[in-house]
Amino acid sequence: LGPQRPQQPPAPLPWRRLFRGAVAGAIGLLVVIGAVWLFRGSLLRVHSVSVVGAQAVDARIIAGTANVSNARLLGLDGAAAAKRVEALPGVKRAAVHREGPRGVVIDVTEYQAWGYWQVGGVRSAIDLDGRVLDKARPAPNDAPTIYEVGGGTPPQPGATVDVDTVSVVARLLRDGTFDRMKVKPERFEFQRNRGLVVRRSEEHTSELQSRFGIS
Repeated sequence: LGPQRPQQPPAPLPWRRLFRGAVAGAIGLLVVIGAVWLFRGSLLRVHSVSVVGAQAVDARIIAGTANVSNARLLGLDGAAAAKRVEALPGVKRAAVHREGPRGVVIDVTEYQAWGYWQVGGVRSAIDLDGRVLDKARPAPNDAPTIYEVGGGTPPQPGATVDVDTVSVVARLLRDGTFDRMKVKPERFEFQRNRGLVVRRSEEHTSELQSRFGIS
C-alpha cells in the first residue's frame, strides 16, 4: 500500500451565517403574522360612521344601507356605498369618504319639496323640476298648489308633472310679479288643452294673460 494521505479535519459549521439566516427568517415570519393580524383584526376597520345632511330620511337607515360599519379601510369602496344610499327614497345625492384614522362620513343631499300638484283629492309634493316626491324635506308653509283640472290618475312618486307650468309659477312668485300688479293669486290651475291658468278675478286673470301669455 502506498503512503496514506492525512485526513483533513471537518470544516467548522458557519454558525454566524446560520444564526443570521435564522434571525432573518424569524423576522420575516413575524412580519407576515403581523400583516395578517392587521388585515383580519379591527385596527384597520371602520369604527365610526357619521351621517351628515339627513333630515327626512332616518340616519340609521342610511348608515345601514351604506354597509360600511366594520368594513376594511384598505380598499373601502365609497362610490359603491354612495350608490346604495342614493337608491333610498328621499336621497338625491350621497358621498362617502373617510374621516380620521378609522371613521367614515356619509354626506347626503335630500330632495326638497317646493310645492304641490293636486289631481282630484290627491295632493303630491313636487320639487322645482316637477318630480313627484315620495319622501323629502317639507315644502314651506306658503308653498303653492297647482291643480290639474280634468286630470285622470294622480302621478306616482318618481314621475314628472308639467315642468313648464312649475317653472312659470315659481318665476312669477319669485320675481315679485304679483306684488307689482297688486294681485294675490287664489289658485293655480293646469289644463292640458290650455296650460297654466292663474285664478284671482276675471279682470286680473285677463291682465295676466295679456302680459305674460298665460292661458
